[in-house]
Amino acid sequence: MMACLGSLLSPTPMLARTLVHYGLHFVFPLVIALLWPRRRWTVVYLLLLSTMLIDVDHLLARPIFDPNRCSVGTHLLHSYPMIGLYVVMLFLPYERWGWPWWLRVLAVGLTLHILTDWQDFYLWLH
Repeated sequence: MMACLGSLLSPTPMLARTLVHYGLHFVFPLVIALLWPRRRWTVVYLLLLSTMLIDVDHLLARPIFDPNRCSVGTHLLHSYPMIGLYVVMLFLPYERWGWPWWLRVLAVGLTLHILTDWQDFYLWLH
């Protein structure tokens, strides 16, 4: 009984890695949405969550999921040219060009997604 309780209280590295990964995918975007200036947080949060659709490129890989493979640089929408585009999108003058405000939210979400996938592979033992 105590051994079982002890294993619940001290998470394994894989559990911690999973919690951090999904926390960065779901909880951190909520914090960003709540801090986003002059916008309804629910709209910003849904836009940030929608950037997870870039994971559709995993369907082109075999196997679809491999915990020992880094998504960054491997999949089409996680490729270095696309990452460069996401970073450039962060700094475009949307207001001056008359482009919609939500494009910057998507840029933030895509960049956060890439950073989350990067840390999931490089900052944890695999």
